[in-house]
Amino acid sequence: MQYSRIKIHQLAAFVSQNSENFMILQIKYQGNHVLSSELYNDLNKLHFWHVDNIEKHAKDLIRKNLFETSHLKLKKYLFKGEMPAMKLFKASRFTDPRQFKNLDQNINTYLMVIPELKNCTTEWFLYADLKYKSIISIRNINKKQENKEDQNCVIVELSDADERDE
Repeated sequence: MQYSRIKIHQLAAFVSQNSENFMILQIKYQGNHVLSSELYNDLNKLHFWHVDNIEKHAKDLIRKNLFETSHLKLKKYLFKGEMPAMKLFKASRFTDPRQFKNLDQNINTYLMVIPELKNCTTEWFLYADLKYKSIISIRNINKKQENKEDQNCVIVELSDADERDE
């Protein structure tokens, strides 16, 4: 397929305008504040961005082809094992409390990728329980705050012993 100079210029401008997501990730992962627990999610978001743009440009074959080509390369690394550490990045999300609550909390899921966790089975149950309790505590604090604002009531915290008596 032969392109005119104008068409190539338009395509280059299109690629440049749509490379912001790549540039954001490039800057983020060249910095010193990178969290491995975020990498898999960032790349997954990029995957869905590709899917969306492939659908959006379905009638423009050239633009669709640009997104499909880029998406194929990303899928090789993200889903097809071309990047050996991808399973580790996916598994490491459990270290982020914000993500752990939504992930599988069975240690065996992570042992396949991080065998060193076999020495931490006792701690794992404490970790999972701690995460669960912190989520409950945050929800309780939010509920208490809503009640206080809505009803102007006094909040009395019960001890564990008081809760068992009820």
